[in-house]
Amino acid sequence: MTNNLLIIIDGSYCLYRTYYSVVSINKSLGESSGAIYGVLNIISYLLTKYKPSHIVITFDKGGKTFRNNLYNNYKCNRNPMPDNLRKQITPLKKLIKAIGISTISITGVEGDDIIGTIALSTINYNINVIIVSNDKDMAQLVSDKIKLLIKISGNVLGPNEIKDKFGVSPNLIIDYLALVGDRIDNIPGVPGIGVKTARLLLNKLGNLKLLYSHLDKINSSEFYRAKKIISNLVLYRENAFLSYKLATIKTNVPIKYSYHDFILKQSKLRFLSNILKQYNLYYFANKLRFINL
Repeated sequence: MTNNLLIIIDGSYCLYRTYYSVVSINKSLGESSGAIYGVLNIISYLLTKYKPSHIVITFDKGGKTFRNNLYNNYKCNRNPMPDNLRKQITPLKKLIKAIGISTISITGVEGDDIIGTIALSTINYNINVIIVSNDKDMAQLVSDKIKLLIKISGNVLGPNEIKDKFGVSPNLIIDYLALVGDRIDNIPGVPGIGVKTARLLLNKLGNLKLLYSHLDKINSSEFYRAKKIISNLVLYRENAFLSYKLATIKTNVPIKYSYHDFILKQSKLRFLSNILKQYNLYYFANKLRFINL
């Protein structure tokens, strides 16, 4: 067991990822347990590979947040959660608790903000953190102590890997999203500013505020269609700074838990075994029981 490692799992991401990717499993187990199987498989893999001393799973609770007050169209392009997926959340949380893992969801607060708050408060205790999520905005949290795992079986990303992947350092990820936007969350960004242009602008001129203070430095020798870039930046300035606010993860959410509460606890074996069998998940009945004993 790695005594100074906390894994924070974006539970909502894992739910949707497994629900839509394990179609054959959904059919064989029944639609009421396919996502449960997928999430448990992710948990099993992470516990086995990284052997964390601490682990917590966050879930979005639904409903509006401060971002909806800033921008009515925030996440408006998302479909409601399928009923068959919603039905799996309660038994999944029971299973997670029986395994010995804490879960957190807070009304009016997105899971991303819970993750950000936990991650930044935890590193004050000399704990290393791995965040499991495919949300691009999570890259803004990455540091020497906080790493990001986008693909479950992929490599853990630190500051250098984030720079390689996005073309900007973690400290410019918010600025990057402010320019390019995010279709998944319906963050508008600046029309006409693509990934390559955003990278060039930020690496040459700095963050969003510095960029807007030095529009005169955007010239045709370095930027294709420089006049159009400047025109779009001026025309959609409000969009850019709104997008910046929408993409910024809050790291000061009032949470009554500390990292001590996220210690991987001993499994409640009998209860765990019974509920796994109830959902035809016999595969995990023997696998999970030995992970944290």
